[in-house]
Amino acid sequence: MAYYIANTPTLASKKACFFYQEGDFGGNAALGFKAAGLNFAEQASYVSGSQVQPFAAQVVKLKTAGCELVAFFGVPSATANMLGTAAKVAFNPTWMVSSVGSEPTILNGLLGASSKALMNKMYTPSFLTPTSDIGNPYVKQMKAIAEGAGLQWNFFTYYGINTAYVAAQALKAAGPNLTRTGLVNVLQSKSLTFKSAASVPFLYAKNSHQGLTGYWMGQYDADGNLGRITDYVMLATSSQTGQAKKATFKQLAAPKLLLP
Repeated sequence: MAYYIANTPTLASKKACFFYQEGDFGGNAALGFKAAGLNFAEQASYVSGSQVQPFAAQVVKLKTAGCELVAFFGVPSATANMLGTAAKVAFNPTWMVSSVGSEPTILNGLLGASSKALMNKMYTPSFLTPTSDIGNPYVKQMKAIAEGAGLQWNFFTYYGINTAYVAAQALKAAGPNLTRTGLVNVLQSKSLTFKSAASVPFLYAKNSHQGLTGYWMGQYDADGNLGRITDYVMLATSSQTGQAKKATFKQLAAPKLLLP
C-alpha cells in the first residue's frame, strides 16, 4: 500500500492518515508503513469488538486533522462502521482499505443500499485473481466448486478453496507415508511449483514461511466490483525491514478441473 501511494502522484500529494485495529493486526501494519517511509499526519484506532458502536470520535478526529487519504486496517464490520459514520459527518477522503476489511459481500450486507456509493473508488490490494474474473480458469473452477457445495461465492470461500487446493498439492507431493517433517520439507522445496489462483509468488522456504509475497492494487467501481488497476504486482519479503518492489508475475497453467 505504501509503495502504491508513494508511486502514484495523485495519492502521494494527499495528506495521509492511518486508522487501525489495535493489536498485532494494526501494529504489524504500522511497522510496515514505517519501514516503507510513509509518515502519517494523524492516526486513530479502535479496539476489536468496539465497532458495534459508531466510530464518531475517530472519524471526527481524522476529519478535523484534514486527512485526504485514510489507510485502514480493520475487519469488514469496522470498515462498514467507518464508511457509514464518515458519510454522516460529510467526511469524504480517499479510502485505502486492507484486503481483510474490504470483502464486498459482507460490506454490502452491512451497509445495505448505500454500499456501492460508499465503496465507490475505494482502493484495496489483493493477492488473488479477482472473483469477478470468471474467464480465469482457476476462478471459473473454484466458483463451480463453491456453488456445487451450496456455498456463497465471495472472497472468503474463494480464499478457502484456493488454500485447500494448495494444501492438496502439498499432501500429494509428500507421498503416502505422511509425516510432519516430510510435509514441511515438501513445502520448503516445492512451493514454487504449486498451482493456484494467486497473482503473486508463494514463498515457503527454510528461512521464510511468509506464504504469498505481495499484492496488486484494485479499486471498487460504481457497481461494487473490485477491478485490478495495476498490471504489475508489489512484492516484499519483510513488512518490518524490507522495501516493496515492482514486479510481474504469471500464473502457472491451470490443469483440467484443477485436479492436483
